[in-house]
Amino acid sequence: MQFYDAGQLAPAVDEFFAAYQSMPNARRDRAGREQLLGSMRSTLLALHAETGDAAPLCRLQAILKDHAEALTVAWPEDPNMLEARNARARHEEVTKQLAAFGPAACAAHVAVSVPVPAPVPVPVVVPAAEPPRPVPAPAAVTPPPAPVSNTLARKQLIAGSVVLPLGLVALGALGGVASNFRRDIAAADALHADLARRACTSGDRIRMSELLADVRRERGAMIALGLTGAALMSAGTALLVRGAKQRRRTQLGFDLRHNRVGLTIAGAF
Repeated sequence: MQFYDAGQLAPAVDEFFAAYQSMPNARRDRAGREQLLGSMRSTLLALHAETGDAAPLCRLQAILKDHAEALTVAWPEDPNMLEARNARARHEEVTKQLAAFGPAACAAHVAVSVPVPAPVPVPVVVPAAEPPRPVPAPAAVTPPPAPVSNTLARKQLIAGSVVLPLGLVALGALGGVASNFRRDIAAADALHADLARRACTSGDRIRMSELLADVRRERGAMIALGLTGAALMSAGTALLVRGAKQRRRTQLGFDLRHNRVGLTIAGAF
């Protein structure tokens, strides 16, 4: 930043790029790499406007390309994440600017690229073979258990009537978080579109970092609330259905009296 404030743009880009290379892990160093990418982009665009040369644009094109590829490798489960989409959009803008210099504009310039980190192989742990266990002796045949009482059915109905509304509350909270998530995504896209027309400032970098942090936090909250709400609603529905079935279960029994044999039927019909 001292080079940048002094108007020495070329040394400033080299310092920004050295700091960028010191954070090669695109997943762990996500926020720092995004800030440095914004600094390099604004400095290289200012250097191009100052010199009129295609070299700053060629270097920016290569950096944006490698940055987008590193994000795609680091997040294979989310190839269209916000940062990757922004990097690809800025790469297209630089490519359009370079079209004015001809197809061989970057042939004479050595593009400085960032190596894309290879995915870390996950070691496969093969469990050791367990010794054969002795076969237990067959258990003695026991009579079937008695029918479930109405008390257990009533407890299941009460538990289901409590758990099911909790699931609805969790899903309602999910809607509020989703609204904030869409608002922050729209704000980040609007800031990106604004930065395409002007140089990036320190305030812009701080604002973009805050928006990205909010988006990540809200995405995690939506996943947690969605899973919790679905689990609570499933459990509550299962308890209500099971309790209702238990209360309707018919019970049979024998009534033995002196010189008499009777059959009793109990249940809800």
